Amino acid sequence: MAFGAQRWFQQRGTHALTANLDPGAERLPYVPDIDVRDYIRLDEVMDEYGLGPNGGIIASSDLMADNFDVIREEIEDYEPDYLLIDTPGQLELFVFRASGIFIVRALRREETIAAFLVDPFLTQTPSSFVSILLLSLTAELKLGIPTIRVLSKADILSEDQMQTVDSWVSEPEILNDALLAEGGPATTLATRLCRMLGETEESFKILKASAREGWGYEDLYTEIQVNYEGGEDFIVPGP
Repeated sequence: MAFGAQRWFQQRGTHALTANLDPGAERLPYVPDIDVRDYIRLDEVMDEYGLGPNGGIIASSDLMADNFDVIREEIEDYEPDYLLIDTPGQLELFVFRASGIFIVRALRREETIAAFLVDPFLTQTPSSFVSILLLSLTAELKLGIPTIRVLSKADILSEDQMQTVDSWVSEPEILNDALLAEGGPATTLATRLCRMLGETEESFKILKASAREGWGYEDLYTEIQVNYEGGEDFIVPGP
């Protein structure tokens, strides 16, 4: 997602920088301009402190926050118009621990927006769709910054699947009916949550994007402008 967005920005003459903040990333589909693994690597932290994977990830996340001044200085040297950050995929690390919130604040919270990537496989059932919407709202609440929900890898969905998601987003009542039809012991809870989400229009707003096919970034860019400048083009100064 970050690489696709960077390419889109650069094609339009905007200096966009990519940064990987996942110390445990084994493979990335692009070469980041700034990489936390140059300073902290999960496997090395595990070896040094005798930790397993879970403990190592937590320790790496905390070490990253403790040493973030070095990374921030590297960012400032580039002076980008936009900074596109890949964070750890585990929400319990970046959203629910103090280290993630610290990093958001260190990056100038008033100029930062989060893109919550929705896995297309989590849109296949109404209950999982409601769950991911709730999780995205939780992330927005914890991070304290505007959050855009983006259905990433949307190109893998069929036309019928895409139409189903569109109907759930545009008409929450259709989603509510689908929850009733799905059934299960949590049906009552799911329908109540659906009605609660329906009271907040923004919670049902989801953009679609495909890094592989290169579409969806125009909508993402527009949403960024709406959030910060009421629709006017806004070049975010480097941190």
